[in-house]
Order: sequence, then structure tokens, then C-alpha cells
Amino acid sequence: MKDRKGEGRIDYDLLRKFPKFIENSRLDKVICHDEWAGIAGYYAKKKMKIPYEVFLHERLGRLEVPIIGRMAERYRIRILKNATRLYFVTAKIANDTIQRFGINVLPDPPGFEFLGEPDLSQKLNRIVSVSMWDKGRNPFFFIELEKYIEDYEILLLGNWRDNDYYESFRKSIPGNSKISIKMNISESEKTSLIRESKFLVRFGDMEFGLATAVIESISCGTPVIINTGLGTADMIMEHDAGFVLDSLDAKVVANIVRNTDVKAMNSF
Repeated sequence: MKDRKGEGRIDYDLLRKFPKFIENSRLDKVICHDEWAGIAGYYAKKKMKIPYEVFLHERLGRLEVPIIGRMAERYRIRILKNATRLYFVTAKIANDTIQRFGINVLPDPPGFEFLGEPDLSQKLNRIVSVSMWDKGRNPFFFIELEKYIEDYEILLLGNWRDNDYYESFRKSIPGNSKISIKMNISESEKTSLIRESKFLVRFGDMEFGLATAVIESISCGTPVIINTGLGTADMIMEHDAGFVLDSLDAKVVANIVRNTDVKAMNSF
């Protein structure tokens, strides 16, 4: 897959050797944190009779690679079906997996780390968004959004999957724009920037996983604006922690930003 380079590739040989690494250990169970880590669990069970569970963090997508992709998809199902138990971080992924593959899974969303009461009087006129940026996360949306909220700073945090796409976006930002990009920041700096912002805006298509930035935003006391396609949309609606939209519309987002008194919100 073109976007899976370096550490993003699966080291199949290393995972298959996992039983060798634990041969002198006395383990009751192996927990694997994605379907490919499940290769290690699968061979631990096959060779050493050690049960394994798989904790999945994102929707099982199609592997768009000729021949090898189809083989890998079949192998992935075998790994999941041989697991003692499967967990998913959101109910949306769990339901999707049951419907598409007939595999029984348990939703197990994370807890929230309480990062202190937000100082609403210190909130800046800033919208923040955090992602591994690519075409699916559509950073160009924020250029459109800025047209309707010119008095707001827009801060995009996170790294970029493709440098050419990053350069294309950077060159498209108008000269007088208040859009800024920060990459390779520390966890503490990211938390501070989210906490200071009035809103976190995060959109995605077929992203049924957590969108970690949404969890971090709720923990910081910053309201979230997201779309129904994200796995955390149900959490936002259930806990009244922001706004869930049916579609990506810059005018609608701008109206929410302009007409919401963050200081009056009691979502947290």
C-alpha cells in the first residue's frame, strides 16, 4: 500500500517468530492491539496453546493491493476468528464488523482522563484540529471555513502522510490567512493548545475509530464539532459534549462557532 512505508509496514516474519520470544515465559494470555499484531497471538496459540485476544482500534478496511491484498484479507479473518475474544474501541466499529463479517465483537471504549476544570475566561478565538493529515481528512475545508470566521485563528496539529499533499495545501493557504500548521509537537503542548481553544473541529469519512483528538478535547473541556461518520459521534451526542453534523458544511460550522457561548456550556 502506497501510504505504508517504513514503520507503517507489517513485519510478518518478526510477528510469526513471536512464540520464540516467549518460549521461556509463563503466559496465561496474549493481548494484541490490532489485527496484524494478532499474527503473534495466532502463532502463540497454534504452537504453545496460549489463548489470545485482539483489541481493534479502527474499522477493517479493504486492502487495495492486487492478489496480496486479497490473501491478506483472508488471513486477517482467520486471525480474528481464532481469537478468544475481540474488542473494538467504539460501538460503530463493533456493529460494522458484525454486519460485514459475522464476527462477534465487544465494544470497549476508553475512559477519559480528567485534565482539570477548563478556565473558560481564558479561551482564545481559536479552532484547533488534530489529525494525521491526508485527503480523507481534507484540510482544505479549513480554508473555506476561514472565509466565514475571519476573527478566529485556525490551528492544524499533527503530521502529514504525504509531503507533496502537505506542500499543495500549504501553498493554497491565502497570504493573509490565520491558518497555521504545527507538526511534531509534544503531548503537553498539544494538550495546552487544545485547552486554550474554543472548539475542536474534526471531520472524517468512514473513520469508525476513536479519533483520539476528540477524546483529548473532551478531557480538556473543549467542545467538539464532528460529523456522524466518526466513531466518537455517539459519545459526543450521549454526553452532550459538542455538536454532531450530518455533513461537512463550512457555513454550518461557522454558525455554531459564532452562535455558541462556550462559557455557558455545561457539557463537562
